[in-house]
Amino acid sequence: MQMILRKGNLPMARIMFYTAEMVVAVQFLHSKGIIHRDLKPDNVLVDRYGHIKICDFGLAAENIFDQTRTNGVIGTPGYRAPEVTTNI
Repeated sequence: MQMILRKGNLPMARIMFYTAEMVVAVQFLHSKGIIHRDLKPDNVLVDRYGHIKICDFGLAAENIFDQTRTNGVIGTPGYRAPEVTTNI
């Protein structure tokens, strides 16, 4: 994904397609009790058919939805949710 973003502007239809695929992928992960915790352009691949693939699950966590928060500040600075960075 990072290489695609470096090439410049994408057509709105392509942006909407990628966004929809990301939403579906994250919903699927959450339905299985998994949070990625380091979602950023470097961890999103586009296959030869133009579909999104999420990779690098090294910081992922399972079965934590019954907890109110995860342990520690995890993820890449600049891509973390504000509540993670400020430890709210």
